[in-house]
Amino acid sequence: MELQRHGRSQELKAMATTNFKFSSRFGALVFVTDLFSQLLEDEEQQREAPPSQQQQHSLSPSPSRPNKSKRKATLPVRAIPPPQGTPAPLPEEFREVMIREGMTEGPILLIQKRLTATDLKKVQNRMSMPVKQATEDFFKFLKPSEEAIVNSEAGMTVRLIEPSRDVSTVVFKRWKMEKTTGRTSYMYVFNGKGWGDVKNKNALRESEEVQVWAFRVGDQLAHALVRVPS
Repeated sequence: MELQRHGRSQELKAMATTNFKFSSRFGALVFVTDLFSQLLEDEEQQREAPPSQQQQHSLSPSPSRPNKSKRKATLPVRAIPPPQGTPAPLPEEFREVMIREGMTEGPILLIQKRLTATDLKKVQNRMSMPVKQATEDFFKFLKPSEEAIVNSEAGMTVRLIEPSRDVSTVVFKRWKMEKTTGRTSYMYVFNGKGWGDVKNKNALRESEEVQVWAFRVGDQLAHALVRVPS
């Protein structure tokens, strides 16, 4: 502001020197009085003048930008596996072995399950088929005469088509289990030396999913143990 006042004073003085001649002290005094009055008026106008638009823009806060909505990540579509417990069909190569063995009835699916550590332990020497996991046809397929033998202590020796499609024999029987609660439950099993040979020869593994199918050759009950493709 001091620089502006000084500049204005110099301008007025130059005008006075160029355009006016003072013939008396009174005229000089009047001129000086007018000069300072003009300077005071200019200063007052500058004080009352509103700030420039540029100053307003620089001092005013910049408007906030609206937040852009985030795009939702698109998840890859995964193939939905079949429902748990949905049985896989019998492989055609096993059906051919059954026919070659002389199948006269069947085949029907008895159970589809995952092998447990107990199924493969040497001391247990059996593969369990829990009744709760068995199909409805499990019990329909057994004849009363067959059921009586299966429920006996010795069980029934049956033909078994192994996962390798070799044919051997195992004992098929109902297994009695005594629980710590004092209650008794039953399940069906393959056991005996024949089962130990089957699990070792076919390198069966824990958690591997298998099926047991039943068929008849004349009046003889027979089974097939099939690996379910993972």
